[in-house]
Amino acid sequence: GETRNRLRAGGGRLIELLLWRIGPGRFAAVAPVAGAPGETTEALHASLRDIPSLNHVTIELRGRDETRHGPVG
Repeated sequence: GETRNRLRAGGGRLIELLLWRIGPGRFAAVAPVAGAPGETTEALHASLRDIPSLNHVTIELRGRDETRHGPVG
C-alpha cells in the first residue's frame, strides 16, 4: 500500500514491513530498507510523517546488498 510505496520512492529496496495495531486506527511499523546511495532514515521518516495512522515508526537502513537474513554472498 501507501507505506510501501513511499519507502520505495527514494530508490531503496524495502526488505520487509512489519505493522502492529497499537490502538483503534493506530499502528506501529518496523521497516528494514536496503538504502539507495545517499538515502537517510530522516528522509524515509519524513516521507511517512503525514500518514495519520502511523504513530510509531522504526526504520532500519541497511546496506544495498542486504536481505532479511543479512548480507548477500
